[in-house]
Amino acid sequence: MEAAAAFEVALRATSDATRRDASYGQSLAYLRTGLIDEAAVAATKAPQDSRRASELQSTILAERALGAFEKGHYGAALMALDQRAQIAPERIDLMVLRGYAYMNIGRYDDARRVLEAAAGTGSCEALRALAVLRDQGRRLGKRQLLSSTKIGFMEALRALVLTDLQLRELQEAASFCRTQRRV
Repeated sequence: MEAAAAFEVALRATSDATRRDASYGQSLAYLRTGLIDEAAVAATKAPQDSRRASELQSTILAERALGAFEKGHYGAALMALDQRAQIAPERIDLMVLRGYAYMNIGRYDDARRVLEAAAGTGSCEALRALAVLRDQGRRLGKRQLLSSTKIGFMEALRALVLTDLQLRELQEAASFCRTQRRV
């Protein structure tokens, strides 16, 4: 918080460059302490160049998505991720977050699509999330998946069909990811 206060003093400078740097610095200081709304306000205290503005906005939206997800507000998390995706490419970790958010609101086909794309990059987190999704599909059972209005018949069948080979591949990938973390 000391940094944010120091940047507040610098915001009173007459130099536009100093005020720009102070606004940017204050935003970063607030982001580091988890004060996302304050970071958003600080970002507007002086005009930023397009690179900095995009960087701040995408970071703020990512943090809002994470915060909303942690509170169980999955729709709000998806809205923040959608907004962020309009200004910056979606990072793999945010794709996994999107997949879990879709899972939590019952949009299993969307979750599968996003997580498969993320897993295609070699993401261990995405592979684990896919395993969770497929396990959840099995636990929900065919009747509940088929009666869901959020997914269609084919998507429900896809969620249920997991061959032994696919399951083994997911388990091997998850095991590999665990050993990589220990190294």
